[in-house]
Amino acid sequence: MIRRSARELREALDEQLRRSLGPVAPTAAEVAMLDLPGWEVALDGRLLLAGSRRSFTLYQRMAGVQDHAEARTVEELHILCHAYDALTEALIRAEAVRRSWFEAGRP
Repeated sequence: MIRRSARELREALDEQLRRSLGPVAPTAAEVAMLDLPGWEVALDGRLLLAGSRRSFTLYQRMAGVQDHAEARTVEELHILCHAYDALTEALIRAEAVRRSWFEAGRP
């Protein structure tokens, strides 16, 4: 590793050390400050566990809605929860369309 100064070399080495240790487990204070509307988050050792506060219909569950997520970092948990929320919203819209088709075809 070559850098222009001793300070830059130290920073680069410190970054490599941080990366080699893997994801840093969040603290309980960081978990308490998480802003994930509709999700309850808990810390289980080095793993973040999130459970949805929503209730889901049988159709949504059968279509693959996710009501829990596990992540090693706060960033990963945000990505998963937002993706699961988007999937849930799409399934809710699909269910509404399907219901309207069904009701339109009834005598």
